[in-house]
Amino acid sequence: MRTNVMTLVVAASLITVFLAGCGKGDGASSATPGKNATADGKKPKAGESKAAGASSPAVTVRKEFEHQLYEGSPAERLAALNQLAVAWYMSQQTPLTSPEQLVKAGMLSKVPAPPEGQRYAMDPETKVFVLTNN
Repeated sequence: MRTNVMTLVVAASLITVFLAGCGKGDGASSATPGKNATADGKKPKAGESKAAGASSPAVTVRKEFEHQLYEGSPAERLAALNQLAVAWYMSQQTPLTSPEQLVKAGMLSKVPAPPEGQRYAMDPETKVFVLTNN
């Protein structure tokens, strides 16, 4: 049981970082350069992007998470899907009934593909997704 709680805490932390990269914040930060500055605080040169070569940690984490979710092994995809299920449960105080709810809520662009001959099903006891045979 202790391992499940620890897993949920770690998953919730990862989801918090993932959601922070979604662009939901107001963008205001005392550490953020002026709106006409590049990542190093200098004004961009003509034709140069403000974010020239810069990638925030949140964007990097989000890309890694999406890679795991859509291109990872079946175990990685299931783990990523369950991280979102935990985030959903923490924010909605109700378990998901299907991964399609995450798509409808805008947390996923599409449901990750389960292994052939299997589908995602919610375990009512643990409130996480498991793979079951069709």
